[in-house]
Amino acid sequence: MIAVVNNLDLVVIGSDNHRILLSTRYSTPIELFTQLDGVLREWDVDILSVDAIADNTATTPTSHAPSTPLHSLAQLHDPFYLRQRYSREFEITANLDRTPAHLIAISPPSNSILLGLGHDDHLVFQIPKHARLDSLPRNARFMDHPLNPALLLAHIQIHDQGNARSSIRDAYSNGNWATFNSLVNIVNIGGSVGLDNKLFSFYYPSSETTLSGPLQGYYRYELGVSTNEFADLRANPRCIIESQFLTIKRYIDEFERAGLVDENTTVYLTGEPTQSGSLCSAIANILNRRIYLPHSTMGERSTHHTLTPLLGMGLYSWYKTLRPSTSLEETVRYRRKAYNHSITSPASTPPLTPLLTPQIGSLNTIHSKSNLTPVDEQFELPTITPTTVTFDQRYAFNTLTTLEFDNDPYIKPDKDMAVIYNALVAEHKRLEAVSVGCGRWRGT
Repeated sequence: MIAVVNNLDLVVIGSDNHRILLSTRYSTPIELFTQLDGVLREWDVDILSVDAIADNTATTPTSHAPSTPLHSLAQLHDPFYLRQRYSREFEITANLDRTPAHLIAISPPSNSILLGLGHDDHLVFQIPKHARLDSLPRNARFMDHPLNPALLLAHIQIHDQGNARSSIRDAYSNGNWATFNSLVNIVNIGGSVGLDNKLFSFYYPSSETTLSGPLQGYYRYELGVSTNEFADLRANPRCIIESQFLTIKRYIDEFERAGLVDENTTVYLTGEPTQSGSLCSAIANILNRRIYLPHSTMGERSTHHTLTPLLGMGLYSWYKTLRPSTSLEETVRYRRKAYNHSITSPASTPPLTPLLTPQIGSLNTIHSKSNLTPVDEQFELPTITPTTVTFDQRYAFNTLTTLEFDNDPYIKPDKDMAVIYNALVAEHKRLEAVSVGCGRWRGT
């Protein structure tokens, strides 16, 4: 087994198909180390993947008596202490950075984009090492590709967007994600029927460097004019989703203008929102791209989605330690493919709670199935039992098609809706610039 510790997160990965056996985010270091102590005593852990110590190295052991309780990161870098306390040897490795670890956990094709939704939203592009970087967005961060030395990763982080979605849920959906998703489904594109009176909102709880400049606060626009509230309150959930992903579309367009992606580049979507059919459909339509939903984010509990980078850290440590004959990329794809055939079933409740409103878009696999639908609370799957059912039994989709990559299900964009969203990009750009100007005038 592989135990991965990153800040206050703990993930344990099994040897059999690298399934996640435990994933938890703890509130305090004491809680984390208490749980980890039990795991190291009772489970057959071979590899410890841990954060570097304060001096940013993972090689300097410290001296701790075996009787000293596990309470610090330094102890996890002390082979002597671990051997004496747990009566066994551990391979200790340093954690990979979260961004390349996130990519490893999914291992999408090199011509695709990784989009992770969570507390912050993350865009990860795979670009040639010789690419001109000065033509790309100024808030992009570049790093080596963990799987392909000929490529770089370009990472864009948009802060607090999950918080923004949650705030709108609390204010306009009674704190309930099912209500939020229903409003996204039933409200027209842009919150209105006509093309000349679309609604826009920009919500950045903390200061963010946008393509137009620094921006913080909540800005709404109706008929192209700033307003404190939309005339139809129900438009708020859909408008925040649309504006967030129009922003992401504009980032992708920047890379397309630089010749680094094209119209056929697909998006691999991870995060709790992958459990919402209405949200996934909206994202596919806004980006006008095929959206793949990797099984490793669908078949495991949604707490695992938040900790997906830790899965990548563990797999990377396993590969570096054991040096298997198959490549790391092939191993991860095999792991994902296994979820086609063995998806865990919920203990008592139906797999997902159906929407009360008509579905938008369709989710496709090689079998005939219906759309994914959202669950009651923040895309949280029910308690998992060891019982397994086939993928056909677990989900229902509705279009026969042949998948192009590892049998991952995907959503194709509605081309008519995509045309409408494409027409909104210029106004979105203009109003974002107006918001930046207003923010400067306010002194934010």
